[in-house]
Amino acid sequence: MEEVALWKRVLSAVFYGVTSIVVVFVNKILLTNMKFPSFLFVGFGQMVATVIVLFFARILRIVTFPSLDSSIPRKIMPLPLLFVLNLVSGLGGTKLIK
Repeated sequence: MEEVALWKRVLSAVFYGVTSIVVVFVNKILLTNMKFPSFLFVGFGQMVATVIVLFFARILRIVTFPSLDSSIPRKIMPLPLLFVLNLVSGLGGTKLIK
């Protein structure tokens, strides 16, 4: 694996931080100010958007990750469950905050 330049690593961290904050603010506005009825639908939409963005980033060679095969779900199995639990509890809590 090749070493990635420091500026790319820093830029990635800054981009991650900014997008995380933007997602939190958008969720807050959607769920409380606009009274969106289903936080589960918001979470599902975020997951679909993430898959689409990763798909195009892979096509454009911005990111690399292995192709999906049948052994991957067995290797990472507790992680998707923890992700969904985190997503549901986080968005559900955000909806309840005034």
